[in-house]
Amino acid sequence: LVKTKSWSGLLLSGPDSLNSGCLFPTLSLLVNGTTGEGVSLCTEERKRLTEEWCRRGKGKLNQVIVHVGCYSLKDSQELARHAAEAGADGIAVIAPSFFKSATADGIRRFLQEIAAEAPTLPFYYYHIPAVTGLSLRARDVLEGIDALIPTFRGLKFSGSDLMDFGQCVSYAKPHWSLLYGVDEQLLAALSMGADGAVGSTFNYLGPLVSGLLTAYGKGDVSQARTLQLQMQEFLCPAVKQGECDRDRVARTPVWGVDSEGLGANLLGEPCSAEPCTAEPCSDEPCTAEPCSDKPCCAVHCLQVLTWP
Repeated sequence: LVKTKSWSGLLLSGPDSLNSGCLFPTLSLLVNGTTGEGVSLCTEERKRLTEEWCRRGKGKLNQVIVHVGCYSLKDSQELARHAAEAGADGIAVIAPSFFKSATADGIRRFLQEIAAEAPTLPFYYYHIPAVTGLSLRARDVLEGIDALIPTFRGLKFSGSDLMDFGQCVSYAKPHWSLLYGVDEQLLAALSMGADGAVGSTFNYLGPLVSGLLTAYGKGDVSQARTLQLQMQEFLCPAVKQGECDRDRVARTPVWGVDSEGLGANLLGEPCSAEPCTAEPCSDEPCTAEPCSDKPCCAVHCLQVLTWP
């Protein structure tokens, strides 16, 4: 796995809707994850999305990692095999969240059973305790995992316990990638040693996140902090809706899709009434300048606005 700075988890809105321009500068994808609501889809729907991303992302996306975790071990194994056949670059799995394992070894054995079905693909553990309800520390799950899963290549850590994350960093092997998934705490995770990030907000705050990563990489912590605080400020109204609805609320004014009425009047009026006019099928990133430095304005000028 080539370590990358930022990842996203988008939905295809139509069979021809993959637009690398609006993905810029996020060019690696985690498919059927939390943002894509993969666990709410049936197996066939997840297979179709996997096939579309792998096929249409070829030559445009650096990597497509497919989340194959399910309540059913057999379904997870089937999706792992399918991801390999579809041409995915790797697979990720969350722990079972209904009948939960009480031990870290139980989680490792569950992951091992799935990884064995796609022995050529890099494998990632997806740690997201707010969704799974697991109280087990990610560091405990990682203990000895590479002996059970030779293809293990890292972790998506979507938890707020930075001590646990820091211990994962200390334990990690050189060929692992530790990717952070709580976007509003990204800067803190970078300071702890995160290799990059997989984020839901990157779907509509991609340039801002890229700027944060670039600033941090250059040692400009002050600018990175400013951008992190802007991200937090943007998310504040949406966070009040709860974890599951947060991104539905925040992405409404960007995507123009509000199937459940969650985004109505929550983010205020856009700073500009004029959306970006870039063509949706262009492979070029949007070059429109935001009309102010307010986070909400920057969002309204993203090319994501032009997605079908």
